[in-house]
Amino acid sequence: MARSIWLVALAVALVACDDGGTLNDLQIGTLVVEVLTTGIDSLDTNGYAIDIDAGVNVVGSQINDTSSVELFAGSHIVLLSDVAAQCAVGPANPQNVVIENDVTSNLSFAVTCP
Repeated sequence: MARSIWLVALAVALVACDDGGTLNDLQIGTLVVEVLTTGIDSLDTNGYAIDIDAGVNVVGSQINDTSSVELFAGSHIVLLSDVAAQCAVGPANPQNVVIENDVTSNLSFAVTCP
């Protein structure tokens, strides 16, 4: 699956360069995802997966962790997955985020485990 992501990224880069542009013309920003986990007895200790645009798990995250990934500019859907059944995710899951060129965007998930 990781190979598929790279092939898609390469295809997009080639299309972007087709009009005489360069790879530097690509619009890329950074997404920082913070996962805050609260609870006492049944924390989700194996961590979580952060899925972007219904694709492959692109980033792993541990409890109370921050992860970052570079994305093409535009609108993206971010889902926190691999969450234990006894835990709840808020404020919404998935969440929408807009990435802008050369800008760092932040997104937070709150995981509550009993």
